[in-house]
Amino acid sequence: MMKKKFVLLMSILFVIVLFFLLILRQKKQYEEMFNRINQRKVGGYYDIYYMQFFDDNFECPQNTNEIIDSSFSKEDIKFLFEDPLSRKKELIKYIPIHNRNNLNREGFVLLSSGIDGKFNHRNLLKDTLYIDNFYEKLNLYNNNFNRKNIIESDTVPFNCWQLLFGSKDYLIQYYNCVENFKHKARGIHPIEKLERIFGEKRIRRNVFGFKGICSKNLYDELEKEQIINFNLKNFTVRCNFYNKEDAEIFAGDSVAIIGRLKFHDLDKKILYFDRCIKVDLDYNPWKQYLEK
Repeated sequence: MMKKKFVLLMSILFVIVLFFLLILRQKKQYEEMFNRINQRKVGGYYDIYYMQFFDDNFECPQNTNEIIDSSFSKEDIKFLFEDPLSRKKELIKYIPIHNRNNLNREGFVLLSSGIDGKFNHRNLLKDTLYIDNFYEKLNLYNNNFNRKNIIESDTVPFNCWQLLFGSKDYLIQYYNCVENFKHKARGIHPIEKLERIFGEKRIRRNVFGFKGICSKNLYDELEKEQIINFNLKNFTVRCNFYNKEDAEIFAGDSVAIIGRLKFHDLDKKILYFDRCIKVDLDYNPWKQYLEK
């Protein structure tokens, strides 16, 4: 009888020790895979192709297939897009985020299956998410992120309960591409300051923010774009606006615009911008970080 109890006790202890060893092994594997995600995130491997697509089209892709062409080998796809935490070795899930006003795809989220190894948001792959409420539809292990213009998400420590019974996902990254575009302007300058900037031998960026008083606003039927005159030093600024609503500028309006420089001729005082966005006169690209 004592022998049976001893054997039973030893069996229970063996199972407990084995269970803890397996958990420790899972913990080590999880930390290694999580570090791999962070390293690739910091290195820009995950978002670079989506951002390049946005730069070329000024809209995010509808799905990952739009950025994967014949130049990508199976090894490339595995390295760049495979989810290290997925038990089925699925790709990281890309979901575009829309602007509710113009319905354009202006941002995106990248989701990993998380510690439980299963992707739990498949219903959202066919849904339409908007910038103002996408986070309400996400059930995440890291749900304490900054929702204004998230660049990187938080780390998630190992949790045995989540490993066995978890039903959430991990947010790798959220990117608001339009906000990032506006941030490249590095602020809003009086239009006369652009003359000095463009007079330099080397222009170090191509996105600028400027403000002034509009003296005339015409629409060029041939070029399908707005021609805005500023009475300050008689600059003529041709603006191809991203939103039609932004082009509603009238003579006498004080306006601030961010756009990508396409052409400039200082002798003729002509500036040509495309992808123009009208912003507040006191727009500060650093404001969101100062408010954290």
